[in-house]
Amino acid sequence: MNAYENNNSVFFSERIDHTVVIEFRKAAINLLKDVALANEYMQLLKAADEDSTIKGIVLINDKQFEKMAGIQELIENPGNIKAIATFRNIIERLLLLSLNISKPIIAGFHGNVSSEYLGIVLPFDARIATTDSCINFNTMRFGLPPSPGLTFFLSRFIGQGKALKLIQQTQTLTAEEALSLGLITEVVTYEQLKDHCLKTVDKLSAYPAGAATISRMLFNPVESELEAHIGRYIKALTLTMSRL
Repeated sequence: MNAYENNNSVFFSERIDHTVVIEFRKAAINLLKDVALANEYMQLLKAADEDSTIKGIVLINDKQFEKMAGIQELIENPGNIKAIATFRNIIERLLLLSLNISKPIIAGFHGNVSSEYLGIVLPFDARIATTDSCINFNTMRFGLPPSPGLTFFLSRFIGQGKALKLIQQTQTLTAEEALSLGLITEVVTYEQLKDHCLKTVDKLSAYPAGAATISRMLFNPVESELEAHIGRYIKALTLTMSRL
């Protein structure tokens, strides 16, 4: 039995040699409202991070995520304080965990990728996309503010002006456009995607004393900065939902 095998409604995971590979399903964004599934996912990341036989972690998305599924409940029930508190708790824990993973963590993109997902994986070591990938900045079409991960990290990559333009104009980026902006690190074919992600883990983990991931952690912000930003986001989200 593979110690890292999971198969639920949100993700499938397995161990391939010295890497844990997590493949998100269509409804993966539901992690943001389901505490049990969120805990299962985060426990998997922590176990891989603490396991001395694991070199790194790879995340690969389903080709077409369900748009906004994870916060639909909040939109339909804007007065549901419990739902908002659950959402805030999960997204905060998820982003803070991403900051502190001590091994290489790689995201593999293909197909139609939400900017909300991009916001979660921007603090990773690498984001590798297939030639058919595109990133949709469409939260404003739903009358919602962009996610805290996106608003916090995006301007660090491309500057505030470009970041705001992408979001306010609800733009869609091709893989090549995202590559030119530095939002993804490489473009490959779909057939190459998983193998290329695994090879990237091998390359980054080969540096002595975890130098690659220490470098990434130094570039990322301290936890208190992100926690404060998430607080601002929740206030903005609550205000927005009261107007819908």
